[in-house]
Amino acid sequence: RGHAVLGWGPLITGPDGKPCRRCELGDLLLVDAGGLQRVRVTLHAGGGTIEAWHETGGPPVLLGDMSFDAPADRWSVVEVPLSADYRPGQPVHLRILTPQGTAVHAATAD
Repeated sequence: RGHAVLGWGPLITGPDGKPCRRCELGDLLLVDAGGLQRVRVTLHAGGGTIEAWHETGGPPVLLGDMSFDAPADRWSVVEVPLSADYRPGQPVHLRILTPQGTAVHAATAD
């Protein structure tokens, strides 16, 4: 379960007719049921970096990051492994940084 927080454009249609939203700097909050090892973001048409964070009330803790370069004509799945700093039960904050923009269909964690 997750929530789009900031930086998202209107709902549009991507490859295969799937819905998506474009962002240049997009934030997502994934609510954790416990025991996560990675997050996956399905996107197309852009390049940049995805960062996964815990917000602890103090300085944020970087859990992992991954660069991507996704073609415009098909979906790509970007996987970000979570570090040993991940704490079960805490939300995972995803930040998608992409200067030219990208379109995101889904974000999942397992």
